[in-house]
Amino acid sequence: MSPGLTREFTNGLPEKMKEFYEPDMYCFHSTIWWKKLWGKNSIVDVTYVDTIEDGKELWRATLTLIFMRLI
Repeated sequence: MSPGLTREFTNGLPEKMKEFYEPDMYCFHSTIWWKKLWGKNSIVDVTYVDTIEDGKELWRATLTLIFMRLI
C-alpha cells in the first residue's frame, strides 16, 4: 500500500494544498496514471488496478499514529 490520488490534478496543484505538499508527494498518482505508465512497456503486463476500500480513512489513521509518536 502506498499513498496516491483518486484522480490527477488537471490544472496543477490546488492552491489550498500548496502549503502542505512536500516534494516527494509529486510521485503520488492515480491508478489510471500508473496503469498507463506501466502499459507503455512490454516488460509488465498490467491486468488490474484498484484503490483500497476506505483508503483515505486508513491513510488518515496512519498519519495520526505517526504524528502522535512525534509529540
